[in-house]
Amino acid sequence: MEKFHGGIQSEADLQKRWDALNLGDLKGKRVLVVGAAEGWFSKKCQDAGAEVTAVEPVRAVLSEIEVISDHFDRLGVMPSECLPPCVFGTDYDREFDIVLMLRVLYHMKVPQMALRRASWALKPGGVLYLENWFEDPAANDSVTMQMYEDKPDGWRFVPSPACVARLLIHYGFEDLKIIHQYQSDQRQIWCATKSIK
Repeated sequence: MEKFHGGIQSEADLQKRWDALNLGDLKGKRVLVVGAAEGWFSKKCQDAGAEVTAVEPVRAVLSEIEVISDHFDRLGVMPSECLPPCVFGTDYDREFDIVLMLRVLYHMKVPQMALRRASWALKPGGVLYLENWFEDPAANDSVTMQMYEDKPDGWRFVPSPACVARLLIHYGFEDLKIIHQYQSDQRQIWCATKSIK
């Protein structure tokens, strides 16, 4: 899998993140990967039996996925500021079993819209996996977020865990769980189920 280098991350680091997701049996599942980068997680899902749609905003990176696009059922492109309905939303309404948003929410100018469209894209009972940096993972009761404009590292949105929980509940998710807390930094992986109501 040398093609899928995930930017500056090593294969070992990507594998650790994959293991932390613990997605279970993916055979026959429809998976949407938002912010697919070079396609490492998309390829892992496909190899596990899923039907994958990979979406990536950076054209230069997208070209790497296009080289191997025959591995994917569909390949979409999203702009960096938000996810348009033609790619992720009304056209994919209630279509996916799983949505992966791994290290992408903090890059978006309108993160609330991204969560709303993730909710649209999921079937009732479908699952969102969200990996993000947080203001202070220990401050679970503080509903805060920081918005940055043109931060050099590309970060725009850094919420507290309580803020993300409120947003997820607002957009129709339930059964929220933190399934992995990184020891080295302020990152967490969350799992949230789309309400069947």
